[in-house]
Amino acid sequence: MKARQVLMRVTSATLVLVAAGPLEAQGNMANTQRALRPGQTRGPAFMVPVFRSAERGLGVAAADALRDRLMNDNLPTTMWILPKKDIIANLEQSGYSGSDALSTSDLRQLAVFVRADEFLDGVVARGADGALTLTATLNLPRGEGMEQPLPVATGAKVGDLAGQLSGEIEKARKQIKGTQECTTARGQRNYDEARNAALRAIREYPQAVLARICLLEIAIGQRQGADSLIKVSEEILAIHPENERALKVVVDQYATKAETDKSYEDRYIAALQKLLAADPTNTSLQASIVRALASANKMEMARPIIDEAVKQSPGDPELIRLQWSIYRAMNDWKGAITVGEEMIRHDTAAGDTLFFQQLVAAYLSDSQPVKAQEVASRGAAKFQNNATLLLSVIQLARQNGQLPQALEATNRLLAIDPKNATAALQKAQIFSEQDQVDSMVVALRAAVAVGAPKETAAGMALSKANPWFTRWSRDSAKTVEEGERIITLLAFSDSLNSTPGSALLTGLAQLTVGQSLLTAAREPKSCEMATKGRDYVAKSQEGLPRAGRQFPNETANAMNGVMQLLPYGEQLVKTFCKQ
Repeated sequence: MKARQVLMRVTSATLVLVAAGPLEAQGNMANTQRALRPGQTRGPAFMVPVFRSAERGLGVAAADALRDRLMNDNLPTTMWILPKKDIIANLEQSGYSGSDALSTSDLRQLAVFVRADEFLDGVVARGADGALTLTATLNLPRGEGMEQPLPVATGAKVGDLAGQLSGEIEKARKQIKGTQECTTARGQRNYDEARNAALRAIREYPQAVLARICLLEIAIGQRQGADSLIKVSEEILAIHPENERALKVVVDQYATKAETDKSYEDRYIAALQKLLAADPTNTSLQASIVRALASANKMEMARPIIDEAVKQSPGDPELIRLQWSIYRAMNDWKGAITVGEEMIRHDTAAGDTLFFQQLVAAYLSDSQPVKAQEVASRGAAKFQNNATLLLSVIQLARQNGQLPQALEATNRLLAIDPKNATAALQKAQIFSEQDQVDSMVVALRAAVAVGAPKETAAGMALSKANPWFTRWSRDSAKTVEEGERIITLLAFSDSLNSTPGSALLTGLAQLTVGQSLLTAAREPKSCEMATKGRDYVAKSQEGLPRAGRQFPNETANAMNGVMQLLPYGEQLVKTFCKQ
């Protein structure tokens, strides 16, 4: 009777193996765990989901083989393996296919839903030579970063993978009891007890990530310094380089350290890049790494990241503003202009006064002064009381030869701010460019009255008078009247700021006008013209000596002319002015 019962059990197992089909699927045995005896309780619920794979069906086969192997290798009191049918039922109830792999975040939710205490996540692949590899992590459903990487399993068939991984799971699970005790004690703020439990777990399994995550949370709870947090985080990352919890902590601490120690900058960027690789569509991470790269002046690395971020989230104001700053920092003016115009199209609030000034500068840097003026005008229309934008309109209109528009903008600005000395000087400059000398002088006087530097106003007058005098003095048909206007302008400049240059030009103009008058007085024998000519020559002697040190040759030549003309003028006056 006993022999028959044993035979039936063996036969049943054999039938199951035969029904399993090809070798690749022989991991799918009874898919049931040994029954509990009376008084026994189930161990922690363990979920083995479908693994991710590029090969259709391979993820299902590997999961089935491992699930069955774990059922075979573990007592139900040690580990209760959730049956495949229960997992599929819950997936299908939630609208998922039982044969499709889930993302890590979805797996975590499923584990909570089916009340799994632990679960696996993994990727199975077949190489070109047909060999299989399974890369997996042991996970706890609650707690960020609770992922224990397992050694990669390799083999010719899924049964080989299952055999290797079953033993590694058993080793890794040795840390769980200590980790749970650590987590409980930490929640009660019994930090010493929690730390001791975590250290016990690490002694049980030296590669323990779960226990070290608890140590990290203790350090955070106790507000330990950056060095302590970095030390624990780096220990975790040495075992599990993609652990998001450790990466997030270390990123924050590297950023803090980098503020005073630039040697941490590259580590900060590298950690951010790992976080981004794990979550490539995370716009917050994208923005953070772009800012870090920009701070390190690594714009070429930042640009493709921010471009991709904007592509993934078109119209995101924060990302576009960041893209705008990167392109400007790289002096990519054409790209910056495109980004800037797009930015205010999506977010009109982004078009503040600073933005318009920056966009004006971008157009100017791209050699587009007319477009720069248009942008400045748009900004001035939006912010009608903004002096900076109006000044940009004035300067650009002048640069583009649109003097009436420049004058109109100047009058607008002076109406808003009558004491704006810069605008008053701009107005004088516009009149100068229009050859309205009298209006220029009036504007310069007004500018000085509201606080414009006298030196600046004097320089503007002198710069207008200098070429004017040069042209006039070389003109064979020059008139005394024009010369006297030049003298008036030079005298105005000299009265504001007496310089060797103004003294020399004033003396030369007086000498030239005097000579012209003396020459013109001879034919009509005009006493008035002779007297006026002599007086201009005599007047030139007053200013010329002030130019002698800086312009010795020019001054000496002028004084020689004075010495010759002055006696001649006296003679003409005596001759033509007889009573």
